Parts: sequence; structure tokens; C-alpha cells
Amino acid sequence: DSVVTIHGYTCLRKDECSERRRSGGVALYMSEGLTWYEVSLSSTHIQSIWCAVCLGKERILVGCVYRPPDATNDYDNEIIKMVVEARRRLDIREYHNMVLMGDFNLPSIEWTYDSGPTYNGACGIQTAFINTLQDCFFEQLTQAPTFRLNSEHHTNTLDLIITDLTQDHRISDIQHFPPLGNLSRGH
Repeated sequence: DSVVTIHGYTCLRKDECSERRRSGGVALYMSEGLTWYEVSLSSTHIQSIWCAVCLGKERILVGCVYRPPDATNDYDNEIIKMVVEARRRLDIREYHNMVLMGDFNLPSIEWTYDSGPTYNGACGIQTAFINTLQDCFFEQLTQAPTFRLNSEHHTNTLDLIITDLTQDHRISDIQHFPPLGNLSRGH
């Protein structure tokens, strides 16, 4: 646990430990100055973690997800169900807004700010994912590639920020930095 500790933050994490994968997982770091509580969504078989952040009288649903590159159709369907459930919880006013972040590993989708997302290749999860975001009135905010194959080339936007908070400009300044450490490859 000391490896993942950041002073002034509480680490909320869900480690992956299965027969298929021996490592991995997701984590959210919550500032100790925030009021928050953990939330459970019905999709429990995917690597995700959720909490509600309380800002005055508002509750913002915040999630983090990891989709492995070799995800099965069942796993993909669980992600779609999870996004739809988040929308449903907003619709019944259980939460006021939603932010979902994570590594979605959907390299065939090209995320462009001007014309919306497009995809190259197979149309399975890519089409379903784009349609679900649009049907739920969520926007994807990451506008620069987040995976670096080597120091000269960016290749894909795999790490996404999905939200409904764009109307009131509450999320406005997303910055992109190179991978942590001296890595020439990675997120």
C-alpha cells in the first residue's frame, strides 16, 4: 500500500486478481478535503470503481474503469450496461452529474473534437460504445492521443474522460503530458 500512497489523498482501489490476470486494477485518488463515499453499480464483473463526491448539495458520480485489450463481448456488454446505469441514476436525480475516466482500450475509435468520434475496422464494441455515449448524452473530452508507442509517435487515444459536465464548463482545462518516469512507451 505504501507504493500507491499520495500525501493528502485517500486511495480508493479495486485490485484485479483472477486466473486470467495476476495484476492490474483501478484506483481513484480522493483529496482529503472532499466529502465522498463509495458507490456500487450493478456491473461488478468489470474492473471499475465508483464514488460520489459531495459538493454542497450536489453529488457527482465519479468512476474509473479498465477495459483490457482482449476484453470479451460479455465484458464489453457490462461496460455498456454500466454507462447506461450511470445515466439512469442521473435521470432519477440520485446524482447531479457524472465523470467516468479510464483506459478503455478502443484504439479503432478516432476521437475528434470537431466532427465527433469515428472508427476504423470492426464495428462491434466501437459502434455500441459511441452510440451509448450519444444516447446517454455523455461527451468524451480527451482530445489528444494518450498512448505512446515510442518517443516520436503518439498512436491512440485509449484513456478517456466521459462526462455530462461540459454544458456548464466545470471541466475546462484538460492537459496532456508524456508517460510518467523515463518511459518512451506507454500511457
